[in-house]
Amino acid sequence: PVGSISSTTLKKLNISSNKLSGSLPTKVGHCAIIDLSNNMLSGNLSRIRSWGNYVEEIQLSSNSLTGTLPNQTSQFLRLTSFKVSNNALEGVLSPVLGTYPELKVIDLSLNHLNGFLLPSFFNSGKLTVLNLSGNKFTGLIPLQEIQTIDSTQNRSLMYLNLSNNSLSGNLPPEISKFRNLVYLDLSNNKFEGSIPADLPALLKGFNASFNNLSGVVPENLQRFPDSAFHPGNSLLVLPYSPLSSEDSPDLTLKKHRSHMKPVIRVSLISGLVGAALMIALFGITIYYRGQWQECEKNSLRENEEKKSVPQGIYSPDKLAGELHLFDGSLGFTAEELSRAQAEVVGRSCHGILYKATLDSGHLLAVKWLREGIAKGRTEFSREVKKLGNIKHPNLVSLQGYYWGSKVHEKLIISHFVNAECLALYLQDYDRIFTSFFYVSSAETQPRRLPLLSLDERLRISVDVARCLNYLHNERAIPHGNLKSTNILIETPNMNALLTDYSLHRILTPAGTAEQVLNAGALGYRPPEFASSSKPCPSLKSDVYAFGVILLELLTGKSSGEIISGDPRGVDLTESVRLFAAKNRYGDCFDR
Repeated sequence: PVGSISSTTLKKLNISSNKLSGSLPTKVGHCAIIDLSNNMLSGNLSRIRSWGNYVEEIQLSSNSLTGTLPNQTSQFLRLTSFKVSNNALEGVLSPVLGTYPELKVIDLSLNHLNGFLLPSFFNSGKLTVLNLSGNKFTGLIPLQEIQTIDSTQNRSLMYLNLSNNSLSGNLPPEISKFRNLVYLDLSNNKFEGSIPADLPALLKGFNASFNNLSGVVPENLQRFPDSAFHPGNSLLVLPYSPLSSEDSPDLTLKKHRSHMKPVIRVSLISGLVGAALMIALFGITIYYRGQWQECEKNSLRENEEKKSVPQGIYSPDKLAGELHLFDGSLGFTAEELSRAQAEVVGRSCHGILYKATLDSGHLLAVKWLREGIAKGRTEFSREVKKLGNIKHPNLVSLQGYYWGSKVHEKLIISHFVNAECLALYLQDYDRIFTSFFYVSSAETQPRRLPLLSLDERLRISVDVARCLNYLHNERAIPHGNLKSTNILIETPNMNALLTDYSLHRILTPAGTAEQVLNAGALGYRPPEFASSSKPCPSLKSDVYAFGVILLELLTGKSSGEIISGDPRGVDLTESVRLFAAKNRYGDCFDR
């Protein structure tokens, strides 16, 4: 136990990251900074009520503290930082929290707090960091009062994390008044309506995924990757760079047979339905932007391996394009494919992935490639046929492709695998690093996927290694886009299936560079690529990416998550290095 501290000369007490147990001290003397984080302390948080008025910083994160937040104002008049994340606190927010005159940092994340948010949090002239993620808060974001207040009173807020709660309603336009916001995480709530159009230009991190938002992503937020908006938000569209109507995929609306609400039916290849119809039906314009977009975590539902005989089949229907199938057992035409009931299951830097249901009931995964990223017809055909010949038990093989008469009609076809990706298994972990960083996309709601056991993680690692060994040593070809979102976990045996393999071979140099940039944004790009003028996927870059995946499996964290306690941010590999530098190796592992 820490006991009682009566010293009048001790100003800073830091005994964090040990194995201290027992209750909090009843007295702390004249200490200004108290850091007892990352221990095994338990008992009621109410003991801090007797700590006096000398305290400036309280850091009690990652313990087992219980009870409610303090509701007294007679102390903490000098308090600037209050961090009690990753404990077991309950109850509602005490109104006095918004009255401490010098408070700049509040971190109450990963507790069991409930009730409504305090308007005073958003009216403060001092508060710079507010992290309430991973609790059970409900109701609206109480920003309506801000419109009557001088913006100079609330311009200090730089970091706002409300993710993983049950907040609802529309996103208030008053949030744009926080002109100095650098990080804003609203993911995993129940927000609806549109995204405010005038969010601060200083934003470096933004996440609104897993909500019910709709409309078009505002122009000033279109620089963020698709994973900042999807999964979730099925009615929210992220525009790309403007294309003519002839460059847009043809869309119609039709009610899905197995759903109550309408879903998108895609005329995958006909090219006869213009973008004007799409605009009339949706009331929005679909754009595609030339600059790179981060591949979405859910964009990888691809095909299941089948026995195949390499065989090109020309579709003799009336459509102008050519359908080539590598699997002789797949007997459908381009016309049948164009009639397929389809729904969007993901968007990526390559294009859009559809789940297509043929009239026969057969399910296909159809990847529509964006205009401008694929090679010319002859080279594209030669390379994709080579990829179709690659078969392995842990690989989702290509089954065919379609080359249309228009520049935007390039499709890659495979069997649809009804499986979740490894990234979602990692993302769903409700335990995060017990560190001094903020994790902006931590999942703390009830799990949607089962916890991966150690044996399952080992099996996944072996499956991925086995497939890479086959690609590297028997095919002499890199995967080129290895990441946890391109690894499907097939239940119930938890077999790992690699998708999106070697697509750089069918991409233009610009398309390949875009893919490499995406890998870098997610932390899978090897360091040497940063100094290369024309980085290209290689066997060595695959090995580096595999090492990152092993780190993900060991830590239980996704490499794409932003771990940030300062403006520069920290990725997974760097955070592990920081733990190692402090001899905190045990904190790296998921337990």
